[in-house]
Amino acid sequence: MLCITLAGSGPGLCAPIVEARADGGVVMGFPRAEAQMMAAQIMQSAGRMVLAGQYPAIIREQMPTPPSCTIYGLSWKTERSARPLRGQFRRLLIC
Repeated sequence: MLCITLAGSGPGLCAPIVEARADGGVVMGFPRAEAQMMAAQIMQSAGRMVLAGQYPAIIREQMPTPPSCTIYGLSWKTERSARPLRGQFRRLLIC
């Protein structure tokens, strides 16, 4: 049951992130198809880094160079209570 909850829900949990990044690309002037492709490739790249043995927290800490949009995005995400999503996801794993 835990595997189904973790793996089966994965695409549904990742899709809004890809969608939001693609929307941001469109706002910046990229055609939607190109923005969506780049957003999906970013998720794929992050997954490959983790599969290669890098820890997600370390990846997050290594990316930003001040002043950067990464730091801005991470602070915006924290301000908008993205962290509680972890708790909600953990509750899904328990059910």
